[in-house]
Amino acid sequence: MLFRSGINHVVGWELNQEIGPKSGISPLLRNLLVMISFAIAFFILQRLTFLLRFPPYERTTLWVPGALTFSALLVSPMAGWWRLYGGLCVAAYAAYHNDREISGPVALLSAQFHFVASAMGAWVIQRLTNGAPFATVVSMLVFVLAAGLLVPLATSTPADLLRWVRGDVDTWPIAVRSFLCVSLGMLIATPALTTTMVHGRDWLRSSGFRQRLEVVALAVCILAVGLWVFAASADSPVLSAMVYAPIPFLLWAALRFEVAGASWALLAIAYLSTWNAINGRGPFVGGSTDD
Repeated sequence: MLFRSGINHVVGWELNQEIGPKSGISPLLRNLLVMISFAIAFFILQRLTFLLRFPPYERTTLWVPGALTFSALLVSPMAGWWRLYGGLCVAAYAAYHNDREISGPVALLSAQFHFVASAMGAWVIQRLTNGAPFATVVSMLVFVLAAGLLVPLATSTPADLLRWVRGDVDTWPIAVRSFLCVSLGMLIATPALTTTMVHGRDWLRSSGFRQRLEVVALAVCILAVGLWVFAASADSPVLSAMVYAPIPFLLWAALRFEVAGASWALLAIAYLSTWNAINGRGPFVGGSTDD
């Protein structure tokens, strides 16, 4: 199930069936389509992530494009990883072209280390599981180590070293924030993306009306509570207490929909809180940038 689905679920295609040998499309063109599809997905996610940057160091709270890479590697056979590597290189350079903080060449350099570290983590997890990532305690521990420490270090270190060589005075605070945004993005978004790629289509086929209705109700509740808490005026006297309002719905997502539900709920709350804080709303406006 895991390797049959592959990266095709990232873009909603079943490339092996719909554009396989019976369709008359050559393997070369099929591989090119996978590479381009992944590059487009990564590019779009990265450009959207730029919208969540905040001063003074212009870093976001979580970097989701890295989770896309890790998830795609987890659900793809190793023989096809070269397609993801090619798409990553193209997308990283294109997304950071003319960026004011990280140049295209530096992003391309970081992408090399990011891919190698992600591939190592995905390779170990694939061998610890039988088509079901995050199914065992050992695989979860490996994931946390890789996504929470090794991949963030490998991804952020090249740009930080170049900044240190140039003698930039803000190297350390930027390095800390770069590491944290990659780590949080990988830890929160990778389970959400991976479980959706692996089980999403099967769940849609097998789930009943009540299950789908529950998903819609949960999504509406999280969105409503998130907007109520994080889009409130910064001078509201009850903001500090409102921060805990989403917890019951996070528990609902975790208990009823396990890893996928908890990860998607956390991702939604993270995006809502960050976006509103950048625009001067919510409980985090009055604090410092570090807060």
